[in-house]
Amino acid sequence: MNKDNNSLSQSLKISLIIPVIKKDIPKFIFLIKNLHFNIDYVIEIIAVVSGFDELLNKDIFNDLNTIIEGKLNLIFKKELLYPGAARNIGLKLSKGNYIAFLDVNTIPNSNWLEISKNLISTKSDGFLGKTTYYFTNSFEKLFIASTFGFKPLYTIPGSLIKKELFLEIGLFLPLTRSGEDSDWIKRS
Repeated sequence: MNKDNNSLSQSLKISLIIPVIKKDIPKFIFLIKNLHFNIDYVIEIIAVVSGFDELLNKDIFNDLNTIIEGKLNLIFKKELLYPGAARNIGLKLSKGNYIAFLDVNTIPNSNWLEISKNLISTKSDGFLGKTTYYFTNSFEKLFIASTFGFKPLYTIPGSLIKKELFLEIGLFLPLTRSGEDSDWIKRS
């Protein structure tokens, strides 16, 4: 890597945004525990937890801060938010100049952000993630085959994008349950 690319790589400050709904908190905890070395490449992880009520004990998140070195910023919302609305909140609160996205059903490779950071510093202001869908039973296999197919798809989860570029394209549709990422990808 030449000197200019090395200085660009050093100036990348990545905020990771993860939308979480209350029923998926166990999946979120599993995701955080499986980020491995990806944690080293972020300055913060913003998790917007929606559908959260006071009856749920926030202490279930306490052990996560030791795993992720105090980088976790939990935002609790009582109302149930769609992924786009939750991502928009995270974007507005983010401190990084680059934004990475995951969701609770996306477990990245252990070196995802290292590879992403190297690609950004040498080639572009961002790129979309590629998601491969896996099945655990015959119904899921049929569903995946009839909707997505078995080729990896470009998705928001797994993406790393310059925040300035993201804001230029515009925020996610906040009132769309699914497809807000496809809409954003078409606008980019």
